[in-house]
Amino acid sequence: MKILGAVLKRTVMALPFLAAATPTCLSQSVSPDEYVRAVALNANGTILAEVNLDGSLTVTETLPKKKIQLDGFKPIRAFALAFSPNGQFLASAETQGKIQVWNLSTGSLVRTIVQTAGVWSLTFDAKGNRLAAGGHGLVEIWDVNSGNEIRKWPIKGTCLRLSFDQSSQWLAAGAEGVLHVWNVDGSKSLEGKAHTFIIASVAFSPNGDLVATGGMGLNDGTVQLWRVGQALSESTVGKLPNTVEALTFSPDGASLAAGCTNGTVKLWSTSDGQELRTLATDDYIAALAFSSDGHTLIGATGPNLSERSGPLAWNIQTGQRLDESG
Repeated sequence: MKILGAVLKRTVMALPFLAAATPTCLSQSVSPDEYVRAVALNANGTILAEVNLDGSLTVTETLPKKKIQLDGFKPIRAFALAFSPNGQFLASAETQGKIQVWNLSTGSLVRTIVQTAGVWSLTFDAKGNRLAAGGHGLVEIWDVNSGNEIRKWPIKGTCLRLSFDQSSQWLAAGAEGVLHVWNVDGSKSLEGKAHTFIIASVAFSPNGDLVATGGMGLNDGTVQLWRVGQALSESTVGKLPNTVEALTFSPDGASLAAGCTNGTVKLWSTSDGQELRTLATDDYIAALAFSSDGHTLIGATGPNLSERSGPLAWNIQTGQRLDESG
């Protein structure tokens, strides 16, 4: 794999659709010394944040390439990183529960929050005003501006993935093998048992009617669609050979893409569950996003001990790798 800065700079310049990528926590992997490495990419693909194995956090602006200095940062054992959708904030969280939020335009630390249940997942709402944090036995929503707790829900086990819908009215959480979907005003709580021991990925459809989940484990990459209504009704659309780290819907909600740790990517129709295409790479697929026109699928590779994360892109109609051209 080429050095991240050069690859990302070339890809963003050649592929302007990267600006449509959804901000998400890309990947987490635990090293033998129990330090955790986490990666996040901002919405337009120009800022990368990475927690390294020594606990340091690097934030790099790639166009032009320069480091962003964060004030008040000390080495952390972070498991979760998340950019706000507008790219203004970066949040990091330690498994022990310390959450820090930085303003990326100034590099200043604007908020420190402590969640007593620990933190294993983070996500901002659409406006970046609220931050949801998933821990062990608990999911909480925090006000970014004041640092106050807005709402919390008890869960069984640990929440590994979270997703707000685009209206910011609903929050989905994968806790062990259970999908929770809550109305953030506390008026409704739904849950469903997945066909997998642990839910590794969660994503809302653009209109908020569907939630997709992906399973964790070898031979347990089950992908399910859940319809949100008075209750959660589900259908299994397919299975990948390994943990499903990445899920994303097309802008019109007509198709769903899922990527797993062995490099397999599949797309399905959300109306009838028909498999549309299989894509493959040798890289760990950590995140996926569609371009705004729905014609291109953008991916990000997971980190490992020797290389940094990097971008991938496919033409959905032909399956051609676009990031390899030129």
